[in-house]
Amino acid sequence: MPKRKRDCPKYSDPKRSKSKSGFFGVVKNSKGKKWTAQLVIKDCKKHLGSFDTAKEAALAYDRAAILCGVSLTSVNFPAEAPAGYTAKKQALHSNNTVGYRGVA
Repeated sequence: MPKRKRDCPKYSDPKRSKSKSGFFGVVKNSKGKKWTAQLVIKDCKKHLGSFDTAKEAALAYDRAAILCGVSLTSVNFPAEAPAGYTAKKQALHSNNTVGYRGVA
């Protein structure tokens, strides 16, 4: 019987990044020498630049993500967020009659 996704160590930590770099929004350059930071919001990619280290790229991602109002669970270094930072709340869909997300 196949393993369920929640039993797999890859899916056990919701904060874990899917990237091999270990950071959200950071991937290795196509030539494999530099790290690229990119922010994706609603299928729109924003290229943030190329960096020498993965940590530099992760910091650039965090700065852009905080400006866009991304939640702290999707940021690489949440402790370095500005004091009093709150993420932008998305409005509920117009056809939502319950008033809560994920409840039908």
